[in-house]
Amino acid sequence: LARIILKEKYTIINLFATTFGLIGIVLVTKPGILFPEKDGGGESSVPWACATLGVSVIAAVSYVCVRGAGQAVHPMKFVLYTACVELVCGFVTNPIMGQSLVLPPCDHG
Repeated sequence: LARIILKEKYTIINLFATTFGLIGIVLVTKPGILFPEKDGGGESSVPWACATLGVSVIAAVSYVCVRGAGQAVHPMKFVLYTACVELVCGFVTNPIMGQSLVLPPCDHG
């Protein structure tokens, strides 16, 4: 993404990082075509693979925004905006992914 928008070089190190990132997504989600059902792979891993790829794209967009803004914007603004976007995305995607909000127990000893 930085290569397209910021015209940065795409080096061999970037290629290795991209390749290993995609391999990591495959290994974590265990797609049914590579891993038999007994190992936990299958159709249920497709939404998680899509979520992982979506997070990767959002991280790339955040990286490009930080690099593109340079010194014009205070770094803590990016931290705040990233946290706010992640909070909203978490509340939106949790019900879609079948997850519920779980708070830690609050023991008042």
